[in-house]
Amino acid sequence: MITLTLHGVPVYCSGVAGHFALAHRCDMRMMHTVAGKWRVSTVGRLRATLHGREFYDTVGSGRFGETFVYAVTDCTDEIPEGQTVGIPLVTQGYSENDSRVFERGHLAILDAICRAIADNKGSHEEIAAAVNSLKL
Repeated sequence: MITLTLHGVPVYCSGVAGHFALAHRCDMRMMHTVAGKWRVSTVGRLRATLHGREFYDTVGSGRFGETFVYAVTDCTDEIPEGQTVGIPLVTQGYSENDSRVFERGHLAILDAICRAIADNKGSHEEIAAAVNSLKL
């Protein structure tokens, strides 16, 4: 577990596989962070095998990677990730099969969330607007 601060907002970095059921088969799966009451989870580069040949498959419709933002509750020192609330607030898909693109997207979304929280704009609508205004 790593804890850092971004724009004065504590950020918990868990380093565990994120929201995707097959995350354990993804090369990019360790981008899993919590800022305030928001979890940002990025996965991508899903390894698949067909007839003995390994290749990269999509994690969703036309997406080699994706970042989801969830609201969370019950964050404690013992369970800093908290529990997710409902469906993802924001999703971002990446059509490029490039983990650097996924990482930049994750960090840009995390940065937007922390800026909004620091500016006392942490409601669902304000977080969604901050993230959706990004040009990823």
